[in-house]
Amino acid sequence: MLCVALACVPGMSAAQTFGSGVIGATNDPGFKFGKHGQDESFVSGILSDGNAAVLLSKLAMEKASSTEVKALATKILAVQAGVGKQFADDSVMTGAKVPAGLNKKYKKVEEKLNGLSGEAFDREYLAQMVQLHHDTIDQLRGELNASANTMLRDDASNALRDNEALAGEIKALAEKMGAQ
Repeated sequence: MLCVALACVPGMSAAQTFGSGVIGATNDPGFKFGKHGQDESFVSGILSDGNAAVLLSKLAMEKASSTEVKALATKILAVQAGVGKQFADDSVMTGAKVPAGLNKKYKKVEEKLNGLSGEAFDREYLAQMVQLHHDTIDQLRGELNASANTMLRDDASNALRDNEALAGEIKALAEKMGAQ
């Protein structure tokens, strides 16, 4: 069995795989990218945070009182669609689990947001998005410094650029609306 960056391919030799343009092959079916599953953990964390950004932004589309907050939620959804696609592909490569629904932390955030309305909802949603994007940027920077996987580093670099730009917009609106 030959393992390549995206899958183990039974019955294929390294020559067949390299000849087809696939790189990064090994004969070890237990092969994992990164040190001790570091890349797997990173991809799973990014997907979890992205999922939270999407689900909470969908909630903001329904509950926000400000058209500016709704517009920002729409932008977050658009950015996360691209980033999510990149890292969903990376989850196949790294073996990371794609999270379904919200993790415990963001379930509590969702419950809190569901209990709010009007400007209180808008401010809390923005505060949560500031923190979530700050955490995501920290994860992306860490991966850029730690991963030996060039493809994953490229995806992290692209996602970092997109998230830093978005974080600036979120922070500016949060400050404007008095979010903590």
